[in-house]
Amino acid sequence: MTYINVQTMKRSVLQDNAILRAFIITIVLIVCSYVVDAQHVSSSTAMSSMLIDSIQTPMNVRYDGSSLLIASNDGNGTEMCYWFKRCMNNELFTFYRVGYRMVNHRTTSSAAAITNDKSIVWLNKTESDNIGPVSIDGYADFVGGNHLWKKPDSNGSKGKGENTTVKTATCDNVFISIDGQPISQGCNTSCRIVKIEVFNTIYDPLIEPKKNDYILSSPLISEQVEYFIVGNSIDVRLTHVYAKDLKVRCYYGMQSMFVDETKLFTPNGKFSSGITPSDNLKFNKSQYPLFNRFIEFNTNGWCQSSWIENSGLGQHLYLSDNSVIFTRGTGKSYHVLINNKNLMANTTYQWHGVYTWAKPLVYDNSLIVYTGYIDGREAIYVDVRKNLDNFCVNIPYYWIKAHKLERTGDINATVSGNVLKVSASGSSSVVLIKKYYPDAVEDITYEQQASNDNWYDMQGRILLSEPSTPGIYIHNGKKTLVQKR
Repeated sequence: MTYINVQTMKRSVLQDNAILRAFIITIVLIVCSYVVDAQHVSSSTAMSSMLIDSIQTPMNVRYDGSSLLIASNDGNGTEMCYWFKRCMNNELFTFYRVGYRMVNHRTTSSAAAITNDKSIVWLNKTESDNIGPVSIDGYADFVGGNHLWKKPDSNGSKGKGENTTVKTATCDNVFISIDGQPISQGCNTSCRIVKIEVFNTIYDPLIEPKKNDYILSSPLISEQVEYFIVGNSIDVRLTHVYAKDLKVRCYYGMQSMFVDETKLFTPNGKFSSGITPSDNLKFNKSQYPLFNRFIEFNTNGWCQSSWIENSGLGQHLYLSDNSVIFTRGTGKSYHVLINNKNLMANTTYQWHGVYTWAKPLVYDNSLIVYTGYIDGREAIYVDVRKNLDNFCVNIPYYWIKAHKLERTGDINATVSGNVLKVSASGSSSVVLIKKYYPDAVEDITYEQQASNDNWYDMQGRILLSEPSTPGIYIHNGKKTLVQKR
């Protein structure tokens, strides 16, 4: 579980030395990531150690030193295919292609020939940004992601002039592990979870490059991205640390590069009943403050879900009430996370989201149901648009216990064995995650927590008093951010 962790450092040395500044920011980023991992059960360490043996979707992984290929078999003849590599104009390591293919083998996976297999139906193509770049005050364009530096225009306005080939970001390090163990070049093996840690530097566009420079010179943001690939989902945790105080005009975070989109849904948003996608679709935070997911469908009935957790930047605390919280343009859909807000140097800003690709179990005028993974655990997404009374859906695998991760509207969803039962009054939604360990500490649902004034940690354990340690807790049925006092 991510949160905004404010740690202040002395700045006198940092202001004089860009190289030292970048080094110290990187150290802060690494230290803060360890703090987050130690405090939250949904950390990368906890995910790897607790859930590997419980994940029922086997994967085959191949790595040649440049391309990471992953094939995940669902056991029913469909194989998800992931291709990670350095891509976009800034050559950042991320998911380049995501697709699926039909296979005869039902229980094994093979990543062979993913790069040139014509039977793969590609669902996501990174021809532009997939993890959002940043737009800062004083520069009209974006930096990071797919964006190269732009010259000032004839009036001296920065970021409004000609395009150049100067990079605004670099990929500094990539670490890959499978089931908690480091991967080696030439690897061809099976696993349950793939973890990728990417360390990028985004540079200050206000400091112009010198002649013949091909990369901007002054570090602005240290960016750490963690990808967890399980089954049909990519779980993303991103952290930014800024080198100086500044105003961020816009930061999107999660973006979609879904292929051949024909229908768009925004549960808890303006387009919850669905709409034909087009540019300039948007709505504000004040209108739909609970919005945190959009779903896109193609002509084959497949969908891509982009869900962002209600923590860290996903709490939308860096959006004013009249700020746009969702927008669509240039054929893409975006989660908006920051709009015209002043950010502090040496402070970590984080978000956690999940991309899921699925052929829904139900997709009609009244109901959408699809499955994926969140924090390495199986998840069921349920979106209702009409009244339902004990509607039953057969689901993959066997569920012992389900925990309601989030719920909006008048809906009741329960899982018993392989059957999901849904009752609802009108438009509503729920996200369920699987509880693997029935002998562990019982999950305390938000409904139970709302019935008293107790404080709970994110594992559902009751606390003796109001917490003093910074982090996210549950109080009165809501996630509550406790900041440093």
